[in-house]
Amino acid sequence: MVASRKAVLESAVDINSAKKLRQIRAAAVAAERGIPVINDSIATVDGTNDLHYERPAIAVLESEKRYLQALADLQTMGDRKLTMWKSKRRQTTIERKRIGAMRPLIDSLDVAQLAEILPSEPQMEQPLKHLDTTISAAAKVIGPWLRRLYAARVRKEMELASMSQYGDAVRGAGSQYTGMREETQSWADSVSSDGSTYEDAYIYLYGAREQRIALRDGLQSAQRPAAVTVEHDALVSIVDGSIDLIEQAGVGLADQQFGAEDDYRNSQGWQNFQSGSDSINSSWPSAMQSWSSALDDAVRRVRARKLPQRPDV
Repeated sequence: MVASRKAVLESAVDINSAKKLRQIRAAAVAAERGIPVINDSIATVDGTNDLHYERPAIAVLESEKRYLQALADLQTMGDRKLTMWKSKRRQTTIERKRIGAMRPLIDSLDVAQLAEILPSEPQMEQPLKHLDTTISAAAKVIGPWLRRLYAARVRKEMELASMSQYGDAVRGAGSQYTGMREETQSWADSVSSDGSTYEDAYIYLYGAREQRIALRDGLQSAQRPAAVTVEHDALVSIVDGSIDLIEQAGVGLADQQFGAEDDYRNSQGWQNFQSGSDSINSSWPSAMQSWSSALDDAVRRVRARKLPQRPDV
């Protein structure tokens, strides 16, 4: 039993000197190493075949073992599990009281030094009071930190989700606009080689204009991150420019339909439409690439944003 008392008292001393939660967990690991020592003591006492001695001695040892186990369980006490000390506190208090209740019986055995090797009330209670104070103080700091941490994580996740949704929307619009440009280029090439009636040209250009206006309005209303404002506005500007060119082509049709020249393909508006379309076709891919790079950089910065640092408790 002397060895078992040493295990209990060493754990009590370790716990009583722990100033940080990590030190408490380390002391709890050490407490767990004392449990086999008590098991050995129980086996030794059990081999005496003296029931008058065995029963109280084993009862005390079992209480010491449960006391140590409650402390050992604290090694799993993380920042989000500080409340586990409440139940462990009750358990250690019960075992401390049981040992105290056994002391008169141990004294009555009148076995030399047996009573002296029992842990005293202060020896077992003081570490519990220390844990009360240390864990309570840590909780007052950890709680606000956890709230800040959760809030920062939620903000980060929401921002990343918003960026992802925004990115998908703009990429979708970019794909639509690329399809529109290819279709218009194909139509313009056909007109250049084969011509078109005024009616068919008016109908096509009106439809192309309305498609681009809808796409431009969608881009303008998109909730863009501040970090990509310049690149986003550049995309809107290109679509705006294409709308203007289509309108110029329509004006060119009107000018020629009632003018001296019968072929609208010779009008200034149509010529502007042709040359401007070539310029847009070359500028759009690079504008999309610049936008994509800016968004990727913004996402990386958000992901790299540091969360509130854990307080040293």
